[in-house]
Amino acid sequence: MKNMFQEKPELKNNKSSILYVIKQDWKQVRFLSKDEKNIKEVAMEVLKSNRNFIKELDETLRDDEDIIFLAIRQNGLFLEYASDRLKQRKDIVSLAVKQNVHALQFVEESLKTYAMYYTNNPKKFLYYKEEEKNNMEFCLSFVKKNSKLFSFD
Repeated sequence: MKNMFQEKPELKNNKSSILYVIKQDWKQVRFLSKDEKNIKEVAMEVLKSNRNFIKELDETLRDDEDIIFLAIRQNGLFLEYASDRLKQRKDIVSLAVKQNVHALQFVEESLKTYAMYYTNNPKKFLYYKEEEKNNMEFCLSFVKKNSKLFSFD
C-alpha cells in the first residue's frame, strides 16, 4: 500500500486534507500519528469502514457521544469502549443492548433492568443476578413472559 502522506507530505498540513485522504482510502490511517488519528472527523470517517478502530481511540473520543453512537450502531459490544459517563446514559445503553444483547455485560448494574427491557433476546437471562436466576418464581415468570421466544415450531 502506498503511503499517500509520504508521497505528498503537504497532505498532513491540515485536518481537511487528512480527511480528504481518509475518505479516499481509510487504510491510510495507519500512516497517521496518534494525535491525527484522534481528530474527531477522521475517527468518524474511519469508523464507518473499520468499526474496530474504536479500540485505538483515546479517552476524549471515547467520551464523545457521536463517536460512541456510530460505534454501537455497528456493534453493541462496543459499549465496552465508551467512557463511564456515557455508559450511564440510557439512550446509549438501550441502543447497545438492542443491537447486541451481550452488551448487557458492559451495563452498570443500576441500569441493567432498564436495559433488559430493550431486547427480546432470551439470552438476556444470562445477565440477571444469580439470586434471580435461582428463584423459581422469577424463572417461571421469565419463561411465561417470553414464551414465544421458546417455541420450537
